[in-house]
Amino acid sequence: MRTDKISLEERIKIQGMLESGRSQADIAQEIQRSFTTICREIRRNSTTGLYDAHVANHMALQRLDSRERRGIGRLLSQEEKQEILRLRSEGRSKLFI
Repeated sequence: MRTDKISLEERIKIQGMLESGRSQADIAQEIQRSFTTICREIRRNSTTGLYDAHVANHMALQRLDSRERRGIGRLLSQEEKQEILRLRSEGRSKLFI
C-alpha cells in the first residue's frame, strides 16, 4: 500500500467509482490504498453528503497549509537539528528550545 498523499487524479477516480456505485473496499483495492485511507478521505472531504474530487483536493490542501503554518508535521532542516543539539548540550530544557 502507498503512504504518500492522495493526488487529485486519485480523487477523481474515487469520485467516479463512488458515482458508479462501487464500494469503498473496491475503490481501495483499485487505487492501491488501504481501506482506512479511502474511508477517511471520503469522510473528511465530503460536503453535504457528496464527494467531489476538486472540492476534496481543495479541502485537503487547506488542511495541509494550516498544519504547515502552525509547524505541525514539518521536518526539521539539518541546521535546525544541529542548533537544537547545541542548545541541549548547553543544558537548555526541551521546553525552552
